[in-house]
Amino acid sequence: MSAHAQGFVDLRVDALHRMDEDSVWPSFTDIMTVVVMIFLMVLIAILIRNVELVKELRATMEAERAAAEIAQATAEQKANLAVRLVALEEQLSQLRLLLLQEQEQHETTKLNLVARATELRRIENERDLVRRQREALQREKQALVAERAELQGELSQAQKTTSKLVSNKAKLETKLAGVSDELAGARQTNLALTSERSALEQRVTALTDNLAETEESKQALTAQKSTLEQRLMALADDLQALRQLFTVKESELETVQRSRQSEQRVFVELKGEYADLKQKYDRLVRPARTALGKHIVDIRYSKQNGQFLIQLREPGETAYREMSRSALHDRLRDLKDQFGKKLYTKIVIPEQSGLSYSEAWSFTNDLLYRYDYYYR
Repeated sequence: MSAHAQGFVDLRVDALHRMDEDSVWPSFTDIMTVVVMIFLMVLIAILIRNVELVKELRATMEAERAAAEIAQATAEQKANLAVRLVALEEQLSQLRLLLLQEQEQHETTKLNLVARATELRRIENERDLVRRQREALQREKQALVAERAELQGELSQAQKTTSKLVSNKAKLETKLAGVSDELAGARQTNLALTSERSALEQRVTALTDNLAETEESKQALTAQKSTLEQRLMALADDLQALRQLFTVKESELETVQRSRQSEQRVFVELKGEYADLKQKYDRLVRPARTALGKHIVDIRYSKQNGQFLIQLREPGETAYREMSRSALHDRLRDLKDQFGKKLYTKIVIPEQSGLSYSEAWSFTNDLLYRYDYYYR
């Protein structure tokens, strides 16, 4: 198309002449334009691809960062769970120690109750024995009273017999005096009266001897009566002493029971006060014990067939290693020298440990105060 056709005037020199000649420059220009356009299109394509690659790279970096954050969060959560597990195991061991303590206190209380029941039975047996002795003494007293009444009756009968014999003796003496008068007045009956007198004298002698025996029997009865009265008084004194002993034993039993109840109340109160003070002290003075960032050593302690069993497991080990007490202390000393304030000793008391509270508590305290970071 010419410049006139477009409405423009071609002012170039030889314009008409060049318009009639074939020129290669427009073709070169078109080629260069096409090349430039292709270059621009390729550049645009490369830019678009770079933008997409940048987006993909950013997405990949975001995904990697998210994955790293998730991994870090998972690791932190895992560490927190491990620390929490260690704390729960420690708390479980403490609870088992408390359970052992409560069981020992229960056994001690049971033994005390058995001892008190035995003491009560002994006191009741003594009381029954005292009651039986008192009943026996009362029966013996009644028997002695009856015997005393019987002896008094015999004594009265003997006194009556003695009075009768004295009366007979007086009568015989009066009769003897009459007979003597008759003998002096009647010589003729001398032989008969002499023989009668002899017989009467023999009878008087027999009566005199009988009277002496009666006096001796009276004295013996009096002595026996005095002996029985003394024995009765001694039995009464023994009965009174037994009653006093029974009263003292009952008073001692009541005192022991009141003292035992008071001691139990004081012990429970002191135990609660100690626990409260320990918790307050731990909260105010020191931070809580934690296994986070520590070198945790697991130590299991139990008792089997009367023999103490010690097992150790260090970080990275899957199973416990059995060792002696001296070997355990040697290893813990090495770990203490190596890790210092990073050493965390976790004492594990199994459920069926076979240990007493004092054994478990002394072992735990010894290891904690020697090697654990928190107690040193």
